[in-house]
Amino acid sequence: MITPKDGFKRAIERWEGLYQAQPQDAGNWVPTPDGSRRLIGTMRGVTPAVLAAHRGIHPWDVTEEMMRSVTLDEAAEIGVSRFYAGTGLDQLPWGPATEALVDCGWGSGPRQAVLFAQRLCGASADGVIGPRTVEAYAAWVAKVGWEQATREVCRVRKAFYDLIIQRNPVWEMYRRGWYNRAEWMLPNTDWWAHWVADMPPLPVVVTDPGKLPKQTEPPPITPPRNKPSDSGTISNANKGIAAGTVAAGAGAAAPVLTKWLEADLKVAIVFGVVVLLCGAGVLVYLLAIKKRRHADITFGAGD
Repeated sequence: MITPKDGFKRAIERWEGLYQAQPQDAGNWVPTPDGSRRLIGTMRGVTPAVLAAHRGIHPWDVTEEMMRSVTLDEAAEIGVSRFYAGTGLDQLPWGPATEALVDCGWGSGPRQAVLFAQRLCGASADGVIGPRTVEAYAAWVAKVGWEQATREVCRVRKAFYDLIIQRNPVWEMYRRGWYNRAEWMLPNTDWWAHWVADMPPLPVVVTDPGKLPKQTEPPPITPPRNKPSDSGTISNANKGIAAGTVAAGAGAAAPVLTKWLEADLKVAIVFGVVVLLCGAGVLVYLLAIKKRRHADITFGAGD
């Protein structure tokens, strides 16, 4: 059975170059503690930031020697651990169309690949895979078959490249390379031949595929900000790591925010009590002064 790691190995070996340190590729740079940037380069499509996350070190601790040491096996492991496992794509039935989606995630970010899958199968395009998306995707594949599903992934992938080139014409030089990689993952190619020899069965679903929502045209997609590398893929600096990091940070921050709110409420209550007590004290003091003056006036009148 072809595994996700097998898929990453084939794609990286076929499309990703070895070491390169082109200054115009934003993914080749790392920030340093003093706020400057340092040119490190990439290896087999793996950027310093991704390698640092994989090895559990700070990006500014990555050296050129470390980058050059990335093997095909480690690059494939990075692909599986950071661009497949835990992204939601690992919940979809595994087959050629799913491998093509995962390859999209390697270049454009896992979230973008999830959106492709959701739009193709008619699920709600929210970038998060849940039980409904899994069911809809399985039913869609069961209805159209692995071959047609794979062709559809190629179609939306090329449409996405057309869109980001339209929005940033400087990327026109990468169109042919992106197209070549997308079209490599089509039936009747050497890539497809591996699947023909070990094609998985169509997913078995309970839902009637005919009752799924009709496929709609995808809404406008926000293109990545950074310039892609010359390797034919969008820079790994644009991949979906940031989205996962933000989501994880938000989840971790929720208890802290709750404690802050609780603390603020307690402070407000205490402050309100103090204000009331001070006000009462001032009132008592004023009444005492008034009473004393009245007594003085009364005493003087009697004299």
